[in-house]
Amino acid sequence: MIPILIVTALNIFLWIIMLVRFRKLFNTEKIIEKTRRQLDQLETQLNANASRDIDLVNATIRNLRQMNSIAKENIDALDKKLGLVKENESRRDGVKVFSEKLWDYKAPSKPVAEPAIAVNPYATLNPYGNQVSKAAVPNVEHVESKNTDQKSMIRHMYNQGKSIADIAEELSCSEMEVQFTIDLG
Repeated sequence: MIPILIVTALNIFLWIIMLVRFRKLFNTEKIIEKTRRQLDQLETQLNANASRDIDLVNATIRNLRQMNSIAKENIDALDKKLGLVKENESRRDGVKVFSEKLWDYKAPSKPVAEPAIAVNPYATLNPYGNQVSKAAVPNVEHVESKNTDQKSMIRHMYNQGKSIADIAEELSCSEMEVQFTIDLG
């Protein structure tokens, strides 16, 4: 009977230890306190992340404003250049009309007997006094027709749906020149 009493006492003692530990382990106050600490840590992390995100957004806004002001300056500069180009173009057109009206050139009926050098011996000399070959002197009409041909080619290729980069590569010119020609066209 003594062994049964010892086993029963031991069993009761173990139950008491288990209940005490169970109470410590599942104490509602401790669970609430642990949950509060975790929530405070989570709140601190969220605030830090939100603050960092707000700083990044503000930095991005500042960068975008700077880029916007630079873009506006570049647009103003391009508008000025475009105005100058249009002004020069209108002057050039005015000079053509003026020269066509006043200086109606007619070819001489007789061929000129004197070569150009006899009339002006310095006609083929550059400012340094060296002889200039005819190949070195550009033909203005040829350059203008080449530019006109290239502009019409650019417009034609653009209307076919080719990209600016492809047009520039095919015609061996810069993308900026192609874009400018398209914008003016």
